[in-house]
Amino acid sequence: MKKFFITATGTEIGKTYFMCQLIHKLRAKQQQVKALKPVITGLDFNADYSASDSALILQALDIEPSKTNIQKISPFHFEPALSPDSAALIEQKPYLDFAKLSRYCTDFLAATDADYALIEGAGGIMVPLDEQHLILDLLKILDIPILLIADNYLGMRSHSLTALETLKAHGLENITLLVNNICGDETSFAQNLNSLQKFTDVPCSSFTDFLAKI
Repeated sequence: MKKFFITATGTEIGKTYFMCQLIHKLRAKQQQVKALKPVITGLDFNADYSASDSALILQALDIEPSKTNIQKISPFHFEPALSPDSAALIEQKPYLDFAKLSRYCTDFLAATDADYALIEGAGGIMVPLDEQHLILDLLKILDIPILLIADNYLGMRSHSLTALETLKAHGLENITLLVNNICGDETSFAQNLNSLQKFTDVPCSSFTDFLAKI
């Protein structure tokens, strides 16, 4: 079984878009896929949640995006579209239990008998989950291959290299940087990817090239 944690250089970068594209590609190749997005904010069950990240992932898996099914893949959810620690404060709810979150993810990975097990994070690698833990801490506990998503915009090189250096400084080496070449102009994408490859030994690829080789 292959395992990936899909995270990003920041928020609204394209993690869920890539996650869904990856699921579609794997299922088209008759690969069994199971996926989690254990932490999500901006999820309001009293409103239309059909376009939520969790619902989109379920649709890619060909599973009904019902409230029950969303809660199965996203058990730690908050209504405010903020970092999980801030969302808990606004909702006047307890912070998420990091030990339970870690256990939920490790149990998922241990129990999954599919060809691929995918976990999508919330926001970027340094998003606070509670008062003491970041997405980075979850990455360190799970210690599975990381797909770091970067979007194609001005400043993405600095953000990407900073994220890569942070991950490596914390002992995380199994990383692939994937740059969104679906949006934005092709010239800037080529320049960004070419420049990144000069400053890091981490494999760098476009969305489409990675998906073509999976």
